[in-house]
Amino acid sequence: ATLTGSSMLDTSAANGNIAIASVVAGGGHALALKTGTGTTSLGDVANAGSITALGAVTLTGTNYGAGAETLGATTLTGDTTFNTGDGNVVLASLIGGGHAATVVAGNTSLGNVANAGGVAVNGAATLTGSSYSGSSFAFGGPVALTNDTTLGATGAITLASLDGGGNDLAVTSGTASLGNVANAGALSVTGPATLTGTSYVAGSIGLGATTLTGNTTLDTSAAK
Repeated sequence: ATLTGSSMLDTSAANGNIAIASVVAGGGHALALKTGTGTTSLGDVANAGSITALGAVTLTGTNYGAGAETLGATTLTGDTTFNTGDGNVVLASLIGGGHAATVVAGNTSLGNVANAGGVAVNGAATLTGSSYSGSSFAFGGPVALTNDTTLGATGAITLASLDGGGNDLAVTSGTASLGNVANAGALSVTGPATLTGTSYVAGSIGLGATTLTGNTTLDTSAAK
């Protein structure tokens, strides 16, 4: 499909499905998809202004380029890249099907993740879910929690920094790399950990075999 203006496809009154093989020339225009309890099947998207898909979404392509992207419960069918440059990406939840997800965005809001391959987010990230499972996770920007959260990976987990918002974080991985932590509840890391920051503030801290990369303070003094 080629967009010549901002477009809305709405089957929500009938809860019908929408299937688009690809949006090959978005022309910088917005695309909104509403299916109610139906499902959107969406192939590759290039050069769109924004993509909004409310409801369940199956991504059948590999590349999604737009100024902003907001998707409901999302299922991948292949390794997938979301690219908004400095714009926002919002994923209500993600079922990876063993596939990788790469997010290039100014800000990312990411709900629960299940059965993903490698997940990489290069900008700031807000985790709006509570359970994240994949082969690896790499958060290159600051991460904020909104709930008690579990990150589980068979491979590596990397967090550039963390604002816990008073919430717990449990990390289980082959290896973990963790930058500065502020305002966390209970912080636990199962598996070898490398602390790349200097300050770790939490209600409690439990670490496995730990490597320091600089002078480091672990602070639980504010815990009740």
